[in-house]
Amino acid sequence: MKIDFKPDVFFWNKPPGHRKFTWAGDTLTLPPGTELRRYRVDEGLALFKSFAELPSREAAILDFANTHGPLTANLAFCPLSFWRDHIRLMRQMVDLRYALKEFDWKGIRENLQPFHTFDTPNARAIKEKLRKGNRLTDEELIEAAVMRLLYPATQAERNLIPEVVFDAAKKTVGLRLRHASLLDYMWHQLSRAVVENVELKSCQVCGSSFDPRRYRDDHRICSDRCRYRLYQDRIASAKEMRAKGKTPRQIAKELSAELTHVKKWIAT
Repeated sequence: MKIDFKPDVFFWNKPPGHRKFTWAGDTLTLPPGTELRRYRVDEGLALFKSFAELPSREAAILDFANTHGPLTANLAFCPLSFWRDHIRLMRQMVDLRYALKEFDWKGIRENLQPFHTFDTPNARAIKEKLRKGNRLTDEELIEAAVMRLLYPATQAERNLIPEVVFDAAKKTVGLRLRHASLLDYMWHQLSRAVVENVELKSCQVCGSSFDPRRYRDDHRICSDRCRYRLYQDRIASAKEMRAKGKTPRQIAKELSAELTHVKKWIAT
């Protein structure tokens, strides 16, 4: 039996475009008869960072849920307070990650507590020092920060769901493991960013954080949708400049574009 675990490939559910989540008290709800639509989460997007930067306002959380889906499959298990608690925790872990990258000892200390982590002799020794108010060495701080950052992902891995995959053509049976929730997937993303020391970029168009290593030939743009928006914006800018009397050559220089492309843009 083949075991197939592709941790970065994740399918989730979100509302269809015309029927959105709303708040019913502090719980997300859908219009009667609405079914969530399955989609593949773009593995290049650093959703964990977008989530960490999310304001705790109801409107902002609602927009995230309508764009990416709920944190867990059971809406009753993720009320507004659950969203806010995990936004706060993810923000703390992202801050801890950047403090660790910069060897910001003060930032590491500030974001280390509460020190939930693995039950190992080293972890117990660090916990005891923290409990007593003793100062950790720089080496202990680094070890504690890494353990703290990876801990949520290891907890999420306990929730992995096995799926039997039968290929009738090849007559093979396989076992696929997938993340149980969007929240678990985001914790996996964070742990991978820590382990691989990923340098995230911000999309020039929408501002979303993304991993430039993930099949991106243009490190300024996070997706095909944003690439198309940028293209349309360049066309609009070219037409506006032309209306103000600039020559095609001047427009091409200002937009860092090919002259032949500019001529085509302003002709349409």
